[in-house]
Amino acid sequence: QKQYTKPTLPCVVERFPGTQLRIVLREGRNRQIRKMLGVLGYTVRAIHRTKFLGIDLDGLKGESSWKILSEEEMVIIRNCLASPAKKTYP
Repeated sequence: QKQYTKPTLPCVVERFPGTQLRIVLREGRNRQIRKMLGVLGYTVRAIHRTKFLGIDLDGLKGESSWKILSEEEMVIIRNCLASPAKKTYP
């Protein structure tokens, strides 16, 4: 199994009744959730992203959905685009 160059930042995991988990990542890597749970013997059936860069994605329904961003959200996007190495967002 491939080793990463450095460990990821810690995440928060919350278990719900049945088969659902809420995992909050502060740093995401390629297929990280699937790999983490796979090591523990779980299979991921679906992943639903609720926030990206601190921007709430509630109400969006799939890949073709969109929303008008607030000025605060636009500042977050502009900051990330201006300095990709320095990721400062909530």
